[in-house]
Amino acid sequence: MKLSPLVALALASATPLLAPASSLHDAVAHFHARTAENLPAAYRAAFADDGLLMFLHARGRAELDAAITQRISPTAKFTATPVEEIEAASHDLGFVRGDYRLDFIRKATGESITTHGRFVELWRKDAAGDWKLWLASWAGVAPADPAAAPSPAPPSSPR
Repeated sequence: MKLSPLVALALASATPLLAPASSLHDAVAHFHARTAENLPAAYRAAFADDGLLMFLHARGRAELDAAITQRISPTAKFTATPVEEIEAASHDLGFVRGDYRLDFIRKATGESITTHGRFVELWRKDAAGDWKLWLASWAGVAPADPAAAPSPAPPSSPR
């Protein structure tokens, strides 16, 4: 069957509307690329309205904005290396875990700090079908060199 030029044009113009939503992998890759450039902006763009940012103790958009303003420098560099990405069969939930490195300057002291460790992220699609970061948690790893680790506090004396 031969399509008329008008039907062919209508189908061609409808194709972008029928294209599948981006994958979890695409959303995660885009987010992590942005965190290396501007950590606060990346979180503001990807964060779900009711999300949880564990390491800043922020729940929801208002707490996220306050925590970012007070605690994250715009010059902070977060480099993530996902090790595992799992997208649910329903294609609306995702789990990501991996390794990270964070370089930042402590606002209170001006001290340059580098940390590294593991991260876990839970992603979900919003009503518009866009992937949003719903939960993020970072866990630092102790330095390999014990001399570089902070000394434990001395035990308190009994009273």
